[in-house]
Amino acid sequence: MEKGSQERKGVYLNAIQAWGVEAQFLMLMEETGELLQAAAQWRRGRVDRHTVLGEIADLRIMLEQLEVMLGHDVGDSDGQMCGKIDRLKSRLRENQ
Repeated sequence: MEKGSQERKGVYLNAIQAWGVEAQFLMLMEETGELLQAAAQWRRGRVDRHTVLGEIADLRIMLEQLEVMLGHDVGDSDGQMCGKIDRLKSRLRENQ
């Protein structure tokens, strides 16, 4: 794990300890909803892209906390991401 990831993991562990696992799971759900709402509002021209990007950052933070709560290091899901991206590329080739 690189230095930046280690620092983020420490912050996440502190947040989990301060507020508890249950509260962080609820925050994950809240941030997911906020991104969905911001994306819908952006499509209707009601918010700018910076608002959506801010919500993406909030959700990424909560997703990384979830990795930590599942007992993994920050970024451990990268291997799974690569597999999912490969699958998407394959589907795109099939669709052409």
